[in-house]
Amino acid sequence: MYAGHFHLRPRPSEHDGPAGHQGGATGYSGNESDPNHANYDPAKANPFPDLPDPLTTKDGKKVTTPEMWWKQRRPEIVEDYEREVYGRLPKNIPKVTWTVTITDQERVGFMPVVAKRVIGHVDNSGCPQINVDISMTVVLPAQAKGRGAGADDVRPERVPCPGAAESGRV
Repeated sequence: MYAGHFHLRPRPSEHDGPAGHQGGATGYSGNESDPNHANYDPAKANPFPDLPDPLTTKDGKKVTTPEMWWKQRRPEIVEDYEREVYGRLPKNIPKVTWTVTITDQERVGFMPVVAKRVIGHVDNSGCPQINVDISMTVVLPAQAKGRGAGADDVRPERVPCPGAAESGRV
C-alpha cells in the first residue's frame, strides 16, 4: 500500500465494533448507492494527477542538453523510483547459487521452447538456522542464443505442467 492509499479506505464510525471492525469482510461495495461503493468514475481514479515534468529538475531548471539529462535529471528520477516505487536493496545481499535440476523441450502454442526447472540456494552462513531455496521454471524460445537453453543440456526428465497430475500426464 502506498501512502496516498490510506485516504481511500472507509473510516470507522461510532457504530463499528472494536478497532472499527464491522464484522465480515470489509472493503468497497458493488452497490453504487452505498456510501463505500467502488469508484468507476475515471475523473476520480487518480489521487495524484499532478505528476512532475520529467524535463524539469528538482530545483526548477529545464533540461536543455543530453548531458544535463544524463548527469542531473535522470539520476533524480532513478532515485525517486528506487525510494518510492521499487524500494532499496539491502547492503549485504546473500549470494544465490543456481542449479538446473530439469531441462525439457516443450511447445507453447506452436513455438518450440526449452523449459528449465532451477533451484536457487541462498547462502545462509549469516544465519545457519534458516535454509532458503528458490524454485523457479524458466521458459525460453528454443532458438535463444547465449546464456540460456542449449540442446546439449536437455535431459529426459520432464518439467511437470500445471494440472498434469489430474490429467495423468506426469
